[in-house]
Amino acid sequence: MHRNTLSESRQTQLLVLLVAAVFILVAAALAGLIAGSIATLTTTADDIDDQRALQATSGAVQALRKQMAATLRDNAYWDDAYAEVNADTRADWIIDNWASTSADYPLYDTVIVVDSENLPVVAYRKGVPMGVMPGEFIDDFQTLLDAARRVRMSDEVPVHFARSSAGTELIGAAAIQPFERDESLVTGDFYVLVFAKLITPAVVAEVSNSFAIADLRLELKPAAGRLAVALKGVSSDDVGYFTWPSMAPGTKSYEKVDGDLRTAGAILVLFLCSIGFAGGITIRNLRKANSLRAGAPCMIL
Repeated sequence: MHRNTLSESRQTQLLVLLVAAVFILVAAALAGLIAGSIATLTTTADDIDDQRALQATSGAVQALRKQMAATLRDNAYWDDAYAEVNADTRADWIIDNWASTSADYPLYDTVIVVDSENLPVVAYRKGVPMGVMPGEFIDDFQTLLDAARRVRMSDEVPVHFARSSAGTELIGAAAIQPFERDESLVTGDFYVLVFAKLITPAVVAEVSNSFAIADLRLELKPAAGRLAVALKGVSSDDVGYFTWPSMAPGTKSYEKVDGDLRTAGAILVLFLCSIGFAGGITIRNLRKANSLRAGAPCMIL
């Protein structure tokens, strides 16, 4: 009978130990799953916002290029412009219609027109003649002119970014030609119209506000810890970067509840410890009771 009692006692102890262990493991697993889910939600929210910002900034760059291309197309593919630049009074007409407006026109601040030999006929910047040859002021200027002469009217007007003596420029070029293309005309004889705009802090701020990209900056190199979109030159090289910090909305949301989560974690640890402690006391009491039974004299009936 003592053996049966001892066996039942050990089974009870093992059962208590097993129940406590299973409860602790299940609670710990659930806590781990919750913590992992929170971490996943945090990083996913951060990644989604980063992708949104990357798409918005890339869209802003494309919008700048398309706006410049449309302006060039309207001014270069124009019957009157073609006739005037091929007249003896071309310089006066160019200054009156394009160059003088570079002083305060929002879409460009530099106007250059070159002849078939790529020699400047008029070169104005911010309403006054440039004091330097365009090719010395703007990098890859000749490459841009070559690209403008290669494209057809149905093609995209070449607009790119370039470094200049003043900074980073948005620049495009288009051959001046009649709107109704005459196939008998020789493309190489066309004059080429060039518009450029310096990417100033005011331009960057406007892009930042228009496309909801906080703390947008123009930098020559990608900055550590900041997202970036490259500004491509006519030769496909990176001439600058729009950079901005990750807003990390998931991380910021997590930081707001971090204290509560730590408190909840501490409570859970205490709860699991109390279960283990209670299980230990229960097993000890069972062993003690079993020892008392084992020491008691047997009654013979």
